[in-house]
Amino acid sequence: MHDYLFGTEPVRLAFVLGILASMLYYERREITTGSIVVPGYIALFVAVPSVLVVTFANAFLSHWLVHRQIAKRVLLYGRVRFMVLVATSMAIQAVSLNLTPHGPWLWESDIPLWVGIGYVVPALIAHDMDRQGIGNTVRAVLTTGVLVAIPVMLALFWLRNDTVATGSLANFDSVLLPPQWVPVAVIFSAASAWALLHNHGLRQGGFVGAAYVGMLWAGPAQVMFIFAVALATWAVVTKVMMPTMLLFGRRKFATMLIVAGIMSWIGLWLGVTIFGVSSTAYATIASIPLTPVFVPGLLANDMERSGVPRVAVGTAVGALFALPATLAVIELFGEQRSGRLVGLALVSLAAGSFIFSSQVKGLFGRIGRRIEAVGANVAYGALGREPTRG
Repeated sequence: MHDYLFGTEPVRLAFVLGILASMLYYERREITTGSIVVPGYIALFVAVPSVLVVTFANAFLSHWLVHRQIAKRVLLYGRVRFMVLVATSMAIQAVSLNLTPHGPWLWESDIPLWVGIGYVVPALIAHDMDRQGIGNTVRAVLTTGVLVAIPVMLALFWLRNDTVATGSLANFDSVLLPPQWVPVAVIFSAASAWALLHNHGLRQGGFVGAAYVGMLWAGPAQVMFIFAVALATWAVVTKVMMPTMLLFGRRKFATMLIVAGIMSWIGLWLGVTIFGVSSTAYATIASIPLTPVFVPGLLANDMERSGVPRVAVGTAVGALFALPATLAVIELFGEQRSGRLVGLALVSLAAGSFIFSSQVKGLFGRIGRRIEAVGANVAYGALGREPTRG
């Protein structure tokens, strides 16, 4: 299974150009493109129309289910609504991954033909559909995606040797999770991101930061690389650029992602070409081409909002919950067993009890009050008195 039809460098180029296109479109029309990272993803799949169709179908269905159905019956707001939207979109994506037919397309001999882009892209598009309307969002996403695709295709014409997807999910043995289980890790990560901020004022690099950092714990150097780029990005943007430039909100976030992307891109290139360090041995992020580009930017953006220590602690705790919880799910429902279920469950429960401490206390409080009410009813009944209502 391949993530992209193209090699690592065109994928990262599309990501950076997508951020620029999204910001320019927003500055000109004040309409967002699902997220500033979405146009780059769309550009990479312009050559595979079926993927775009499924992506937008997922976004439409997620938008309808959450904003038109669930929100009418359950009080959803802010981060909670977005988390439900992400979970819904990823559930639809999981179904499409399991049902999609495989076949040849362009230079690939066997790829999934009817599956959406990424793990959260449809949810990001659906989120903007509710904010600014379906028509505006679809128009913005497709326009910026096609505009980014043009220079990417021109770059591929000049760099034909990097056309084939040499850096895709084929090397996913460098991370701790099989690719089909990554959506589960992202769901756990999204839940921990909400609870860490709500209960402890900690951040973990957006909704997906803990999941991706946890997956890369197979190689500590990968995690060190990502945090080093995040710290450098935070220092450059907050200490050098923000005092002299008008950066806030979307502009600041876009700047963080672009600076982090450029720094990590250069760092990985230097490691391979100058220092002779294998990208597979050092930052095997050839297997997940965009991980070293966007995760440091997410971490740096949260560092600016909450401080470096709180992001470091939040990311570590979130990863300690998301990764073991996902591995425990794999132990329960996967095809292979390693006998680590008890240990994984204990680690995830320990981290989860801290992350969701307020919710756990509230749950036990309600259970305790219910037990007291039942006990009082039994006691009153034994005395022949009218029982109370619990």
